[in-house]
Amino acid sequence: MIKLIATDMDDTLLNSKREISAYSLEVLDKVRAAGVKFTICTGRMYDSSRVYVDMLKLTDPVIVYNGAMIVDPVSGKMLYHRPMEDHLAIRVLELAEQWGCHSQIYLSDKLYTQKIDREALTYQKHTGTASIETGRPLKECLSEPTTKIILIMDKELVAKRLPIVREMFKGELEITVSKPEYLEFMDIRVNKGKTLEYLANMYCCTADEVMAFGDARNDISMLEYAGHSYAVANALPQVKEAAKGICASNDSDGVARCIYEHLLAKT
Repeated sequence: MIKLIATDMDDTLLNSKREISAYSLEVLDKVRAAGVKFTICTGRMYDSSRVYVDMLKLTDPVIVYNGAMIVDPVSGKMLYHRPMEDHLAIRVLELAEQWGCHSQIYLSDKLYTQKIDREALTYQKHTGTASIETGRPLKECLSEPTTKIILIMDKELVAKRLPIVREMFKGELEITVSKPEYLEFMDIRVNKGKTLEYLANMYCCTADEVMAFGDARNDISMLEYAGHSYAVANALPQVKEAAKGICASNDSDGVARCIYEHLLAKT
């Protein structure tokens, strides 16, 4: 019996226009009315997730920052936070300086970058969150530990550098990719799967009672953990391999249709 459903947002629950269809909203309302917990598990910061949290009328805790934070959407209170250690964050930011690529840090759910450049504006267009310009190196701006760091570069460079940084920070940082141009760094104890398990334990759910949906590399740990996991049809090949099943694409309401088929059609 499924007690908890968690879904990625971008390119999974959200369609290509970054919208949630009326059909999906209806199905999700029905499954929650049936007593199933439903939440999002996203790489986004909470600030850029709130418009969808409100649209979905979520009351169950939401997982953001690739699992580095859990927030109660009703009170806005942070329930769980695993930020990066400063000395590791500084090493990553120095690497970004060496590579000459755009970098950004997240302090108290606010986004900071040294300069508002093309990458910052593209990120804002994608997430709806504007960066705060520091005007000085980010390694000098760590007034508190950063929740995560994103380096933005051409997707070919991300593919080339991902194995390099994973070896460089082996045993020290969790490194993943949510979009082909985003290289994301978190605390070693953080990924979507670990935090979804933490949330499931809060509800006394086993992995077999959890359903999850995703499309990208940062979703793999979550899909491997959940007893009932589905990659949308538009997911990367390695994500499909990690999932227990495949559902329709994000532009075909894959998440909602799968939930309806498995949990609601027979009721």
